[in-house]
Amino acid sequence: MTFAPGLPALDGSHPDRLARPRRVLLFLAILLSGGNILIPREVLALLVLFMAIGYFGFANWTVNKRKVLAYGWLALVMVLALARLQDADLRANLIRFTNFLIAFALLQIYWAGGAKLKGDLVVLIRPMVYQAILTVALALVLPPLFIPITIGEADLYTFLGILNFHSIREGSVRLVRPNGFFVEPGVFQIYLNILMFLLLASRVRLRRILPVILAIVLTQSTTGLIIAAMQLLYFSTAPLFARKFGMKGVLRIAVIAVLAIPVGFFLESNIEAKLFGEQSASANARQYDLISGLLVIQANPLIGIGFNHDAYLSSSFSLNPDTDLLAAENKEGRNNTNGILIALYSVGLPLGLIYLLAMFRQALIPHRTLFAVILLLSLGTEPLSFTPLFAFFAFSGLCLGRRHPKQQAAPALESMAPRY
Repeated sequence: MTFAPGLPALDGSHPDRLARPRRVLLFLAILLSGGNILIPREVLALLVLFMAIGYFGFANWTVNKRKVLAYGWLALVMVLALARLQDADLRANLIRFTNFLIAFALLQIYWAGGAKLKGDLVVLIRPMVYQAILTVALALVLPPLFIPITIGEADLYTFLGILNFHSIREGSVRLVRPNGFFVEPGVFQIYLNILMFLLLASRVRLRRILPVILAIVLTQSTTGLIIAAMQLLYFSTAPLFARKFGMKGVLRIAVIAVLAIPVGFFLESNIEAKLFGEQSASANARQYDLISGLLVIQANPLIGIGFNHDAYLSSSFSLNPDTDLLAAENKEGRNNTNGILIALYSVGLPLGLIYLLAMFRQALIPHRTLFAVILLLSLGTEPLSFTPLFAFFAFSGLCLGRRHPKQQAAPALESMAPRY
C-alpha cells in the first residue's frame, strides 16, 4: 500500500514532495511523546504507523547491520518481557513495543536526514511559542474564553482544544501555566527548549529567540528554566574557548549573558516557591519518586520489573511506605514521574544505562553532549523515557559506524524561519 506510487525512499531526493507527510508524522510522534491531552494514544500510534508504511515504505523495512545494537537491545527487552509473561501487563508491553516500533520508523525516515530533522523540528515547534504566550495572555484578559473540562483526574481549561492550561486556585491572580498540546507545562517546556537549542546552535538572530525564552518562562517549569539558563550559559561561553568570534560575536555573547540574569532570578524564586512555599507538594512528590525508584532499582538491579505499573506500585509502596508528605490521593503509592529511574527499574541497570547513555551518541542533532543533557534533565521530572521521540534518539545513538552519508547541504535554519 502506498499513497505516492513510485516515490523514492527518503535519501535526500525530492525533499519537498515528502516534507509535508514527514512533518505530519513527526508532529504526531511528538504528541505521542508528550502525553497529548485530547487525542487517544492508540489513535495517534495507528496514524503514525499508517503514514510510515504508506509514505515511507516502513513495511519493507530491511535489517541494517549498522543498527545491530539497537536490534539487540530491543530483542533482549522483548525476551525479558516474555520471561515474566505471567506477571506482565500485556497492554503496557504492547504500548511500549509500539513506541519502539515508531522510533524505528523515525530512524528510517531521518536516517540520512539530520538537517531535515532540525528543520522539521523548528517548523513544528515554532508555533508552540505563540501558543504558550497567547494562552497566558487570553487567560489573563479574557478568561471566559476557556471552557473547563475533566480528563481523567485532571481539570483542564481549553480554548478550541489549542490553548490549554490546568485549573488554578479560586481567587488566584497568578499567570496560568500553559500546557500546549501536552499533559502539563513540564512536558511543554521540553519542546520549547529543543527549539531554543536549535536556534542558538544555528546562530539565528537573538530577537527570534526572545519569544522562545518568554514562552519557557511562562511555563514556570523549574526544569525548563534550568535548561534554558544552561543553554544561555553554554552558547555565551563556548565561542570564548573556540576563539572563533569577532565584534559581532562579542556583542552576541554580551546580550545572551544579560538575558541569563532575569532568567536566573526567576529560576531562583521558582525553586524557592516549590521547595518552601505553596508549591512544595510538588517537591515532596518528586522526592518520594526519587527514593521509591532507587529502592525498586536496588531490589531489581539486573532485569528490572518490566513495564507493569501495578508491579511498580506494589513494589514501591512495600519498599517505601512513608507517604506522609504526599497528597491524599497518593497515600497508597503513586506512579513514578522520573523518566530516568523508570528506564532503569523497568529493564534493569545494564539495559537501562545502555539506553540512556546512547543519547550522547546520537548524530542527528549538533552539540550532542549538551542535547543529551537536555533530554536527560527533562526525563528527570517526566515519565517519557520510552516514548517514540526519546527512543528515536536513543536508537540513533546505538547505531554503529558512519550513520549519515554525504548529502546536499540543507538550507540553514535562519533562512527557513520566517522573518519577523
